[in-house]
Amino acid sequence: HTGSTESAFNVVALDTVSEQRRVHAMMWNGAIYAPTREDPPSRPFLRNEGRIRRDFSIRDEFYSELIAPGASFSHPRKSSLTILDLFVHPHLRELSGDPKPPEFVAQFLDGDKFRAAVKSNQKMVVMGEDVSGKTTLARHLFLTLHESGDVPVFMNAPMFTHTDSTRVRREVRTAFRDQYTSELFERYSQFDREKRTLILDKFNELEFNSKGIEELINALEGFFGRIIIFSNSILLRSEEH
Repeated sequence: HTGSTESAFNVVALDTVSEQRRVHAMMWNGAIYAPTREDPPSRPFLRNEGRIRRDFSIRDEFYSELIAPGASFSHPRKSSLTILDLFVHPHLRELSGDPKPPEFVAQFLDGDKFRAAVKSNQKMVVMGEDVSGKTTLARHLFLTLHESGDVPVFMNAPMFTHTDSTRVRREVRTAFRDQYTSELFERYSQFDREKRTLILDKFNELEFNSKGIEELINALEGFFGRIIIFSNSILLRSEEH
C-alpha cells in the first residue's frame, strides 16, 4: 500500500513425492526480498481427498454395475438391495513363505488389515475357489479405495489379448473411459505412478502362457504403481508343481 514500509509474501514449496511442504516467508529488506528464516520446518502435505473424489467421480452406469448384488434379493423395507447393503468381509488368510506345510504361515485378515495390506504392497494376489466372493470383494475394494481419495481402475484380465505395452495402455484407457471420463485420462496419467491402482479380476481366465503373463504384468507395472490381482486358487496349486 502507499506509504507502507513493509512488503512481504510467502512461497509454499510442495514435495509430492515425500508428501511434505515448506512455507518460506520473504520480506523486503531495503535492497532485496530475503527469507525471514533460513531453514523453515517441513510439515505433512495432505492432498484434498474430497476434491480428487469429486473430480474423478464414477460414471453412473459403472457405479450401478459395481453395486449390483449379482443375484435377486428382497427386503420388506427396501425395494432394491446392493452389495453395500449385503457385503460381509470374507475370512482371508495372509500367506507367506513356502506354500507347503509346515512353513506355510497363515494370518487371518479382517477388513481393516486387508485394506492396510493393500495400501502397503505394490502387488497382491487374492485367491479363492469359484463363487467364493472374489469379484464382490474386488468391487467393494474399488469403492473403498475411491472413497478414501484414490482413483482405482477395475479390469477383467481376459480383456487383455496382447502383451504389447501400447495395446495394454489402450485397453487401460478404454476401461478408464468407461469408469470415469476419457477427458480425465491424461490428467490421471500425470499422477505419480504410486498413486495409480489397478484391480485385476478373473486373472485365472487369461489365455496366456507363463511368459505371456510375465510380459503382461511388466507392461501393467510400467503404468500402475499398485496391482491387486483376484484369481482362482488354481494359481496357487499350479505354483506348487
